[in-house]
Amino acid sequence: MFLCHGFLGYFAGAAIICFGLSWLYWGREIRRDVNNTLPENQRVDWGLMEKGPGLLMHRIWSDHTRLFPASRKRTYAAISIVLFFLVPIATIITCILLPNTF
Repeated sequence: MFLCHGFLGYFAGAAIICFGLSWLYWGREIRRDVNNTLPENQRVDWGLMEKGPGLLMHRIWSDHTRLFPASRKRTYAAISIVLFFLVPIATIITCILLPNTF
């Protein structure tokens, strides 16, 4: 069924949940920063069911870069999404290379 059993399997699952929630949190904070600077009629609502959420996130990200050039929130969001994919991939590679260790 699963490639990784035991500790590494739980670790990969926990990493996916933690880094996914971290990315959503930082994305929400970036959107909140941008929306606080915009007038009421130009505020951006970002939902998962909207058409073209990638373009909307790109616009929010660009506005945040322009408005807050020294903010580290974008760095934290980028690290979260990279680790969201990287940690489970590294875990699977470890399970393949060392099949009976973990």
